[in-house]
Amino acid sequence: SPACAACAIGEYQDGDGQGYCKACPGGRYGGVGGIAHSNCSGLCSEGYFCPAGSKGATEKVCGVGTYCAPGSAIPRPASVGVYIDEAGKLHNCPIGHKCFAGKLIACSRGEYQDQTTQFLCKSCEGGKYVNETGASACKNCAAGRVSNLGAKDPTEDCMRCDAGKVQPKDGQSSCVDGAAGKYQDEKGSTVCKQCAKCASNANRNREGCAG
Repeated sequence: SPACAACAIGEYQDGDGQGYCKACPGGRYGGVGGIAHSNCSGLCSEGYFCPAGSKGATEKVCGVGTYCAPGSAIPRPASVGVYIDEAGKLHNCPIGHKCFAGKLIACSRGEYQDQTTQFLCKSCEGGKYVNETGASACKNCAAGRVSNLGAKDPTEDCMRCDAGKVQPKDGQSSCVDGAAGKYQDEKGSTVCKQCAKCASNANRNREGCAG
């Protein structure tokens, strides 16, 4: 009668008297010959996938933007809000970053992200700015200056209030008019100046003075 032969690497046979071997199932691998159970040698490693009949735990590398958990038979697209490191391991997206397609991307200047597992960054609100990448919070524009959404620079984007207007608080998006009887003839001011008392209308030409 024919001699019995051991199953090859990547195969197994769990039955007696069989004339063939079976491929190790997807997600597992057979690293030696003569395996007699469907668990084969073990699970495929994280960051790799093992089709049926695989011979090693690192049979095939997961592609860019995909993730392979231990025991994967096929790669799967990475979810938003997570990223994959160089070793193929999955991580939650940290603050100051956005994550999609398996990539970790720092928030740009003018943006921030104060929460984890996010796939978008937020624009700095009016009155705030951030002049660095990877920020988890924005900074306040100084008093006497205001900004629109997404400000990146404390001097260029945080704009000085025009003459006739002031802003005594920091972190504001608009300037305010001076009170009656006061004026301001300089830009970027936090308070108004007192109009001089006079019987004539000479003060009318001063920004913010009421006659």
